[in-house]
Amino acid sequence: MRNPLRFVLLSTFLLFMAFGTAQAQRVLGVVWELPDDDSQALQQLQQFQDLGITVLELQQLPSDRLWNEISQRNLAVYGDLRILFPTTHTFARSDSAFHRRVRTKIRAFAAQPSVKALNLFTYGAIHQPSFNRAAASFFHHFSALQSIRTTHTDNRITQSPDAPAEFFRYDIRLTPQDLPSPSIPNSSNIEGYRYSPTTKLRERFLPFKQVIQATASQPQKPFFMESSWLLSMTDKYPELETILPSLASEPEPVFPVPDESLPPPGPSPLPIISLLLVWAMLAFHYNMSPLYRKSLFRYFTGHTFFLNDIFRQHIRSPFPSLIIIIQNALLISAALFTTFINFWSETGLQSLRYHFPDLFLFTGGVYDIFISSFGITLIFSVTSIFWLYFPHKSLRSITQIMTLFAWPLQINIVFGTVAIGIHVSGGSGNAAMITALLTGLMLVVCLGSFIATSVDAVQSLSGKRLRYISSTTGLYLLILAGLTIWLTAFNDPLWQAVELSLSLK
Repeated sequence: MRNPLRFVLLSTFLLFMAFGTAQAQRVLGVVWELPDDDSQALQQLQQFQDLGITVLELQQLPSDRLWNEISQRNLAVYGDLRILFPTTHTFARSDSAFHRRVRTKIRAFAAQPSVKALNLFTYGAIHQPSFNRAAASFFHHFSALQSIRTTHTDNRITQSPDAPAEFFRYDIRLTPQDLPSPSIPNSSNIEGYRYSPTTKLRERFLPFKQVIQATASQPQKPFFMESSWLLSMTDKYPELETILPSLASEPEPVFPVPDESLPPPGPSPLPIISLLLVWAMLAFHYNMSPLYRKSLFRYFTGHTFFLNDIFRQHIRSPFPSLIIIIQNALLISAALFTTFINFWSETGLQSLRYHFPDLFLFTGGVYDIFISSFGITLIFSVTSIFWLYFPHKSLRSITQIMTLFAWPLQINIVFGTVAIGIHVSGGSGNAAMITALLTGLMLVVCLGSFIATSVDAVQSLSGKRLRYISSTTGLYLLILAGLTIWLTAFNDPLWQAVELSLSLK
C-alpha cells in the first residue's frame, strides 16, 4: 500500500462513523397479534422486516413453523405471559388451571434461543408490598425463569427491591393533555418502551413523531408498537414504509408529518349536554303544566297538603313523575360520569373493564358508565314504585306512588347542577372531591326516596301500618345492610381491583 498512514486514518474514520451511526439507530419492535393462518403470519413477518422491525413481542405461542422462520430471520423475541391488571388475589389465590397455563407458556418461551426476555404481567398492583410478595412467591415456583430476563409493563416507576421482575417496560399512554411535549422518563430499570396512544390519538401521526423524538436519547432500548396499529397506520400513511426503516438505519432520519388536526384536550361535553337537557325539560314542563307549577315546591313547603292532593288524586297524570324520574337518571349518570373521568385514567378504566366486563357492554369505554348508571337508576326507580305500590291496599292508582317517589328526587336537580357546574368550570384543586361528594349525596337522595315514599304512603292506611312499613322500608333496609356487609367484609378481590384501577395513570 502506497500510503499506510492514509489507510489508517480512513479506516479509523469509517469505524467512527459506523459506531456513531449504530449508536443513533433505533431498535424497533412490534407487539405481534398472531394471525390464525401461518401464511398470513409469514407475510406479516416479511412486512415487519421491511419496516425495520428487529424485535417481536409474542403474547401467544406460535407454531413450530413460525418459530423456525423467526429464528432464520434473526429476530429477537420478547415473550409475554398475558397476565393483565393482576392484584394480590391474582397470585395469592391462583388456581391450578392458572398455574398450568403460566407454566406451559414459561417453558415454551424459555426453550427458544431467540427469546431474550419474558414479560411477567402488565399493570400490576406494584405499589403494594403484599402484591410484590405474592407475585415473587408465585413466580419462584417456575425454575425456567432463572435462565431468562424478566420484565413487567407499566407507566409508573417503582424502585421497590421486592419487585418480582428485574426490569420493566415503560408504556407510553399518550393523551391529548400530554401534547405537544410528552414527558417520558429515562431510568436504568427501563428495558424498553411501548407506544400505546389513547383512542383520541390512535389515528394521528404527529403524536407518534413526538414520542419517537422524546425517546431518541435511548436508541438501544426497544421501542414497541402494536401490530394492528402499525399495519393500519402504514395503510393510512404510506410514508411510514420509508420513515421506519430510516429510523433503524440512518443517524438523522427524515420524519415528515402530514397536515392533520389534533383533538382538543378539553373534557367531554356529555355532562353539560345532560345538564342542559334536564333544565330544558324542567323549563318546558314548568311552562306547559299548571299543576306542576302549583305542586313543584308544595312537597317541601306544605307537605301535608301535598299528601292530601295525592291521596285525593288531584294529580292524575303520570307524566310529571315520569319526567322527574328521567331527569334524575340523567343527572345521576352525568355526575357519576364526571366522577369517573376525574378519578380514573383511561388505563384505570381499562382495568375496571377487565375485572368488571358487565359494566362495559356498549362502547367499551367511559361512556358505558353513563349508559349503565342511567339504566340502573331507571330500573331501580321502576322496581321501587311497583314494590311500594303492590303491598298498599288503599291507593287506587300507581300514579300516586309514582308522584310520592318522584317529587323528592328534584333535590338532585340542585346537587347535579352544582356538581356538573364545578366540573365544567374547573374550579379549585378540590373540585374533583366536591363533585364526588355531591354525587354521593345524589345517590343518597335516590336511595332515600324509597324510604320517604314508604313513610308518606303509610299515612293513608287506617290499619296494618306496621305490616306495610315492614314489607317495604324494613325489607329494603335489610337488603341494603346485607349488600353493604357483603361488599365491605366479603369482597376483598373487588376492592383490590378498584384500588388498582384508581392507582393507574
